[in-house]
Amino acid sequence: MNWITDAAHSSIQFKVRHLLISTVNGTFTSYRAQVTSEGDNLSKVQVQFEADVALVSTGQADRDKHLLSEDFFYAEKHPHIRF
Repeated sequence: MNWITDAAHSSIQFKVRHLLISTVNGTFTSYRAQVTSEGDNLSKVQVQFEADVALVSTGQADRDKHLLSEDFFYAEKHPHIRF
């Protein structure tokens, strides 16, 4: 069996605690994911995921720019998150 993400019905979100007093929410607006299994047997599932780092969004342009820098994702050198 093969499942592929459908952008109309899925999203990639994250939450990060900031200074133990607030939570920063964000999304990756461009991503691809695929899950493959041998029939109904999920013991050998394979997952492939890729998000475009440059399309991270937290709703704050300055914070997004900082996330793309060498301090965090280093998007210039690592344009994708893959696993």
